[in-house]
Amino acid sequence: MTVKLPDRPRALVSERRPVVPPIPAPNPTDSISPPPPPTSSTGRPLIEVSSSPSTASGGTTKPATIINPFAGWSKNDVQSRIRELVGNIEIPRFRKAVFETLRRLRDPDTTPQKLMEVMAIDGELVGKVMNTVNSTAYSPRSRIQSLDHAILLMGNADLERIVMMVGAKAALPQQNHPQFALSNFWKASSRRAVLAREIADLVQPAKANLSFTAGFLQDLSVPLIVTSKKDQYVSLFNTALEEKRDLHLLEAETLGWDHAELGALLAMDWELPDEVTLCLKDHNHPESPGRPDPAYFVSSLLPSHGEEWHNQFSTLVNDRYVVAPEILDSICKESIQKANDLAKLF
Repeated sequence: MTVKLPDRPRALVSERRPVVPPIPAPNPTDSISPPPPPTSSTGRPLIEVSSSPSTASGGTTKPATIINPFAGWSKNDVQSRIRELVGNIEIPRFRKAVFETLRRLRDPDTTPQKLMEVMAIDGELVGKVMNTVNSTAYSPRSRIQSLDHAILLMGNADLERIVMMVGAKAALPQQNHPQFALSNFWKASSRRAVLAREIADLVQPAKANLSFTAGFLQDLSVPLIVTSKKDQYVSLFNTALEEKRDLHLLEAETLGWDHAELGALLAMDWELPDEVTLCLKDHNHPESPGRPDPAYFVSSLLPSHGEEWHNQFSTLVNDRYVVAPEILDSICKESIQKANDLAKLF
């Protein structure tokens, strides 16, 4: 389900510098023309539509190849690598109801009744799923009244992503170090989810719900690393916060690997869809075709970042798309309260 941003114009947008296969041009004989982009009170386009995608040399862009480096790994391979990174601490597990719900959501023969049967045994799961889909962060067109209503309106794929978020949050360590502010960490995760979804609504509408989930989950391995590395990692994490440095680069320098790799491995161990695994693996890479652009735009956001980060976000967006400053400013300002509302649900 693609949800429109309230009171905000929407338009088709072409990438200024595409990294994914372009949408084929319409048939020249087609008499239907797309609507012009909306304009501001000054007459300036709010969202500019660029010309057909092309390379710097003038040729057309070739479809990007998405490569999963973990393809062919067995579950034993995945778990062995996780233990190699974080030691012999317990690997987080989905609760039984979460795992079974996800399995049934992927079954094409599943009915709403079958889903409700398994979800009903976990009242906390149902409550948090319903609170999330009705939150200001998720912005439904109309209030979803019940679980069967959510299943019918959202569809299995979108509901699956919400269950993933709820299940992952519940599976991860809840409080593991006195100098690691877990509540602030989840607020930042919530803000990444909100920002990713709202900018996706403008520039990659078909990826809006995936962007929401990817934004929330992309740093999911951080609490696990805190549990494993304790003071060593908390010091590294706080250095990234205080000095506004890229966390994944500090991790690579210090540990030889980063939280994106561990997050992707956890996603594989939990049997999450490949699209989610690739989002977690590549969220810090600017040119990867393995994740929606909005997942990258929000990847540098850390708990200590305030309004000064908005300029960085706007620069990343406008390096690839042309979106009016007033739209980006509105999205950034509204995201703070929406993210706080979402974080409270967890």
